[in-house]
Amino acid sequence: MNRAITISVLFLVLALLSPANAKTFPPNVSFQRFAVPTGNGPGAVVEADLNGDGNLDIAFVNGNDNSVASYLGDGHGNYTRANNSPCASDASITIGLAVGDFNNDSKYDVVATDIPGGLTGLWNSITGSVGGNASVFLGDGSESLGSHQDSDVGADFPSSVAVGDFNGDGNLDVVVSDLNSNSISIMLGNGDGTFGNATHISVGLRPTSVAEGVSNCLPSD
Repeated sequence: MNRAITISVLFLVLALLSPANAKTFPPNVSFQRFAVPTGNGPGAVVEADLNGDGNLDIAFVNGNDNSVASYLGDGHGNYTRANNSPCASDASITIGLAVGDFNNDSKYDVVATDIPGGLTGLWNSITGSVGGNASVFLGDGSESLGSHQDSDVGADFPSSVAVGDFNGDGNLDVVVSDLNSNSISIMLGNGDGTFGNATHISVGLRPTSVAEGVSNCLPSD
C-alpha cells in the first residue's frame, strides 16, 4: 500500500512597516503542503542537495519495506523520484537516517540504521540478539544512491543516527542510539563509506534519539 509524507514548505511574508511606525511586528507565516508518495512505513527524513543543482532534495526510509527512497526537488516545492529509488537495505527493519559525505568525494551520501535480515538476522535471532548495522548508500552526485555498505554496530536495535567528525581526522563518523542495549555507539569513519568497530557508552534505559553538537560547558573550579 502506498503512503505519503507531507512536505511543508515555509513561506515568510514580511509586512512593510511605515518609517513613522516605531513598533515592530512578527512576520506573517503561511505553509503550503506538497505530498510525496512513499513506500510502507515511512520514517526518518533528511534533506540535502543530492544532485548538485542547488535545490534541496529529500531522502527517507520506508521502514516496513526496508528501503531508502530519494526525491529530487525543483526549488519550488515539487519533488520527483530519483533514478533507482528506492534502494533496498536488505534488512528486517530500517529505522534511522542521516546525510553526509562518507567517502570524501564531495557528493552527499546517506546512512541508515537497520536490523540485519538474511542469514545474519537468522543467526542473531538464534543467539537472542537482533543486532544492528549502520548502512551507507553512496551518492553519485547526479541523482542515484548506490547499494548499501554495512558496518556492524555491535549492539541491539540501533535507532537514531547522527553524523560528525568526532576525532578530527577529516572523515565523517556516526553515533547511534542502541534501543535494546541501553547505550550509544560511536563508529569512526574510514573515509570510504565504512566504519571501524564501535565504541559503546552506557546511557539510560532504551535511548531512542541522538544528536551531535559542540558543548562549551566547562567544569567549575
